[in-house]
Amino acid sequence: MNSTDILPAKAATHSFYGQSINTITLDGVDYLLLGQLCDNLGLDAEGQRQSLERQAWAQGMTFVTKVMLPGAERSYPRYLINTRIVGMWLATITTSRIRDEESRVMVERYQRELADKIHEWINGATPRRELSETEVVLQALTILKTKTEQQAQEIEVLAPKASAWDALVSSAGSWSYTDAAHCLFEQKHIVIGQKRLVALLVDWVWMYRDHKGRPHAYQRILEQGLLTEKIRTYVDTVTGETLQSSAPQVRITGKGLDVIYRRLSDSAAAVAS
Repeated sequence: MNSTDILPAKAATHSFYGQSINTITLDGVDYLLLGQLCDNLGLDAEGQRQSLERQAWAQGMTFVTKVMLPGAERSYPRYLINTRIVGMWLATITTSRIRDEESRVMVERYQRELADKIHEWINGATPRRELSETEVVLQALTILKTKTEQQAQEIEVLAPKASAWDALVSSAGSWSYTDAAHCLFEQKHIVIGQKRLVALLVDWVWMYRDHKGRPHAYQRILEQGLLTEKIRTYVDTVTGETLQSSAPQVRITGKGLDVIYRRLSDSAAAVAS
């Protein structure tokens, strides 16, 4: 690629989210400056140049020439990229690999909005041209890639919580009403207090209350492993003997906790719909 002194027939400076972007027109063809774009986005310009030159669709769409920018006193060699492939180049950038939050957000803005801005800068207020088949496919792929990356990030956040819940409900332990309500809130963000939880289990016919209002688990629920009963004892104040209470302590198993969560989630989804 040869470098020659060329004074652009048309050169303009535009603002995009507070950043300067120059459009250069040579022989009726519009270009942007790759180095300037990379500086704006915090990207390695040389790495992006090499990546571009490996793309078949970029062949003949980039070149180096000396450009004098508005307000400059002399021209310098610049790597120009045809505005027709700027969107395709931006789509090759994987934002999930960008560690700097500010740079990642700016790259995503460029991917979503820069193509339309370039059209406005070059064509003014003229109606937007119809996208080519290649550009339509490119936009769809860009949107799909962004959604896939977002889903992957959400999975990374949710996976540890899901693993912790699975370990919890598959354990051999059991929980009091208070502890069960706390687990549902901490692990699944379900707000339910002890009294409401007990009332719910009675409504579901998991438990019943005796004549003194003390809860007991139904035998079928015990056999299903949803609840368990723990023998309670007390000391007779007269004889000093340790006696067994007629009302055992009802506790919720891991399996029961998981069923409660799923039923509450289904009920919430049904109300929302």
